[in-house]
Amino acid sequence: MLMRTILTLLLAAGIAHCQTPPGFEPSTENKLGVKFGNRVRADNGNKLEKADTQSIPRLDLKFLIDDVDSSFLFAETSTSSSHYIVFMIDLDVPRNGTTVPFLHWYQPNFGLNRKTGKLLPPKSSEPAKAEYVGPSPPPGPAHRYVELLFNQPFYYEFPEEFDRYLEKKSSARVGFEINDFVKAAKLQKPIAGNWFLVQETEDLREDL
Repeated sequence: MLMRTILTLLLAAGIAHCQTPPGFEPSTENKLGVKFGNRVRADNGNKLEKADTQSIPRLDLKFLIDDVDSSFLFAETSTSSSHYIVFMIDLDVPRNGTTVPFLHWYQPNFGLNRKTGKLLPPKSSEPAKAEYVGPSPPPGPAHRYVELLFNQPFYYEFPEEFDRYLEKKSSARVGFEINDFVKAAKLQKPIAGNWFLVQETEDLREDL
């Protein structure tokens, strides 16, 4: 009985420290700062208003930048550059009686201000990217939106089999599997993450 209680507490502690939704992979315990506008922050599954999430969020690693134990995450090595890749994915898009993921944002070549912890978007529009699309769930249960930050490998190349997901139209973004991308792009585990909820409670569509 005591052993079962201890295991339950350890499992709960692991979930509490995880910065991605329970059961989601790839997971991370490191927090990615995600801020919309001047005041609205994602915080490990908190609920945000749809209207507050329609612009590209500002990202930071302030929670890790002063942590000596985490400094290795930001070191340039022979396999990882000083650039980062970010994703934002809706995990709960309804499709044919089940739910599938939807890619809201993919952006490589983020830099890092090591003094402030702020992540800096690339100035050039040259790298392939999936432009940011704000959350817009249909009426019903809340959707989970997860943000993941990866080290960008040296000589990184976007996997061509994922080209269709770069289009902005909704039909092109449905079905994006992050684990398949990680394998194809030879990424390591995410170095930081976060997630939030958005829920549409009213059907605002007009009858035709």
